[in-house]
Amino acid sequence: MKFLRRKPVYAWGFFGLCACFAFSYPNLKANWEGMNKLQTQTRINTQQAWQLKASQQAVDKQAAIAEGRYNQGCLFVVTNRTKMQTTLTEGEPVLDRARNKPLPLGALVCDVFGNTGKIIASENGPVVGEIAFTGDSVVVDRAFAKRLRSKSAKLPPQQL
Repeated sequence: MKFLRRKPVYAWGFFGLCACFAFSYPNLKANWEGMNKLQTQTRINTQQAWQLKASQQAVDKQAAIAEGRYNQGCLFVVTNRTKMQTTLTEGEPVLDRARNKPLPLGALVCDVFGNTGKIIASENGPVVGEIAFTGDSVVVDRAFAKRLRSKSAKLPPQQL
């Protein structure tokens, strides 16, 4: 107390500071709430960016797998009835057209739309699984043209 009696300016300054804080508290509270909202939005945007990046990396890995399968000479599939090109469906069997039997496990199958798959075991027998997609039509067209030019093009294509 002696200190405040000798220097009352400090006491007045302290009380003035408290009064300023009391009158500006609603503005400070609004600023803090605004900063919290901004931090929350930034966190959400960062999380979405990471999810998009992870998704794009998964797409890129799938495309590399699919392109590798096309380059390895996957078997193109056609429909059973119309003998037209068709798309692969995960969980569906692919039949050898000559024997009407499922393709063996591990066989690589593909379609003209960029989808590739591997014949895997399931409860219902060998089916298409491990689907990978590439949007690179040049790779698909090159593989399809190679299939048409090869001697195996004279063999009947496989069917769904």
